[in-house]
Amino acid sequence: MELSSFFANSDLSGVLCMESASHLNRQSTFPSLPVMVFAPLPRDYNMGYLQMYAQAELDLRFTRKVGHGLYLTSPERTIVDLLRFDREERVLFESLDRYLREHRNTNALLKVAKEYGCLNELKQRIVELDEWLSEFYEHG
Repeated sequence: MELSSFFANSDLSGVLCMESASHLNRQSTFPSLPVMVFAPLPRDYNMGYLQMYAQAELDLRFTRKVGHGLYLTSPERTIVDLLRFDREERVLFESLDRYLREHRNTNALLKVAKEYGCLNELKQRIVELDEWLSEFYEHG
């Protein structure tokens, strides 16, 4: 069963985020597991294949519904979350690279970054992107 079909039929509730969202949005080659979800829980849970990150109140801005009670962050929010939560650099840069190649107009991405207070950090990562890519492919 494809992962998105599983989520559509699941009773899991929350927001699919970060590396999982990057995979589901086809922004990176990051594996589909572990599944990462922001959830209205009192504390974080890590069950190996499922990592749930506690949020007092779910932030549904810049998401779309993919199942009963389950949302997926937009490509723009996914990049911003990878940045805000200091996630794996390779996934951030791969997602950013694919996004910039597919979207000539970056206004939506910049708007989301501004909304979450990391506009300057995003602009810096965009400046660093070409150098990071050349180093990654040279040494990767």
